[in-house]
Amino acid sequence: MGEILVAVATKMGIALAEAIILRLVWHVWSVSARTLRTVAVPATA
Repeated sequence: MGEILVAVATKMGIALAEAIILRLVWHVWSVSARTLRTVAVPATA
């Protein structure tokens, strides 16, 4: 019984970590893309 709980907790922890990492990557990417866009638009205009 304990092994099942450990396995489930491990899978949940991995899924949670993946979600957090994906959210961080998405946040950093969107912020950097927005920064690049605001810097590039005046230069091209």
